Amino acid sequence: MVNITKLKELMNSYGWNMPQFARILEIDYSYLYRIMQGQRQPGKKFYESFIKLCNKEDLNLYDYLNLE
Repeated sequence: MVNITKLKELMNSYGWNMPQFARILEIDYSYLYRIMQGQRQPGKKFYESFIKLCNKEDLNLYDYLNLE
């Protein structure tokens, strides 16, 4: 499961708002909004895009996951 707090921190550190973050991930804003509100669990499309972002920005994917 994705750590929403860490995603918000990531967005803030890059100065991205949610619509910008959705465009960067190439996912629909409403889909990202529901994930960030805890109304929906991320799916394959989100994770594929987020992994690409982590590789591009040299981020550790595991920092953004709740593995407990």
